[in-house]
Amino acid sequence: MRFIYFMFVGLFMFAVQAHAQVHISVDTVQRYFLEGSKKFQTLRVRNNHPKDTFEIGAELFRYVNIGDRTAKTAQFEPVQGHFLLAPKNFVLKPGQTRSVRLVYTKDYGDQETVYRLAFKPREVEKEFENNEQAQSIKPSTKIVTAAGMLVLVSPKDPVLKVTHVRDENGIVFTNEGNIAADFRFTREYCYSSDNGNGCMELTGKRIYPGETWRFEIDPSIPLRWAISGYNQLRDWVEVDPLSGY
Repeated sequence: MRFIYFMFVGLFMFAVQAHAQVHISVDTVQRYFLEGSKKFQTLRVRNNHPKDTFEIGAELFRYVNIGDRTAKTAQFEPVQGHFLLAPKNFVLKPGQTRSVRLVYTKDYGDQETVYRLAFKPREVEKEFENNEQAQSIKPSTKIVTAAGMLVLVSPKDPVLKVTHVRDENGIVFTNEGNIAADFRFTREYCYSSDNGNGCMELTGKRIYPGETWRFEIDPSIPLRWAISGYNQLRDWVEVDPLSGY
């Protein structure tokens, strides 16, 4: 099976040409689907180019190597039938924004599922009166910037659980739950009131189930870090100084 690889960078925007600007953007970098909540959401896709009109095609990929501690990049494969997109293909004129309905069509399982939804534009030479005409044309060979976002589907019973082990050089966090643990909500942590000198910046990240992450920190500094799964699931990781410091 042919796999497609992506790196999580910036605001989940990626360019298929290194010199291209961000022509197409989405109103969010990630969306969540939780059991018991509605199975559809509305996205807004915008053409930021001042002159060019683009034909947009949506493609969906599933994250297949979650928890692989040896992987250096996220590995995705194309999937069909997991979501409905309406419309899946459409035209955006300069400065135009289009609403796209995203509908989850599968049942919720025991583990979290992570997808990447990519909106890939191709420049067109003529304008169309409606989207039916746009879907019938052959795309041009000129490829411009694409926009991507993450879609996370929760398991039936989401569990947010992070454990840790500390040594003289840092802390190793392990996600033992069944959903991703997001460490990016705490930007700064103050462990002392010593005229502001007891504060540090926290460069957080998302840890998927089964994954570990090492955070370098002085062994004498206590740590209290907010983590989040979904909007309803939040917790604190509290780490004492290493014994003897």
